[in-house]
Amino acid sequence: MDQKKKKWISYGVHAAFVLALVLVLYFDFVPRLDLSDPLNRVYIDAPQAWHVRCWSDAMFIPGVLLAGVGGLMWIATTGFFDFLRYAGHSLFVRFSPTKDVRELETFYEYKLLRSEARAAHPASHTTLIAGLVTLLAAFILAMINLNMIGG
Repeated sequence: MDQKKKKWISYGVHAAFVLALVLVLYFDFVPRLDLSDPLNRVYIDAPQAWHVRCWSDAMFIPGVLLAGVGGLMWIATTGFFDFLRYAGHSLFVRFSPTKDVRELETFYEYKLLRSEARAAHPASHTTLIAGLVTLLAAFILAMINLNMIGG
């Protein structure tokens, strides 16, 4: 199986898991709509709305973390952080007693080596997509919570 197909299967599994979680929460916490209300708001007791709010908050925090880390990983695949890696590498070479400073390559050579390494291993953006889907699920749960409390 090629890399692209594995990536899309991974995306599908993550999306199906989050969708199943949202559907379970929706059918577990949201009763039928009151059609006599012109705004179709659902008025229920506070503990049930509290559970939806807790689920929304619990999905928001990992969603932000996953999306943030995934975004940094995506930026790193463009070579943006190569200068930081080169700085750390050159400091290690300069202050290491076993390495010779003359062995240190120039930044241009280092950047070419890193771009070849990136080309050999294409990046997967699964973490970023999982974070965005989790944020979407948190947003949907927040909207359900607002609908439940009449907001």
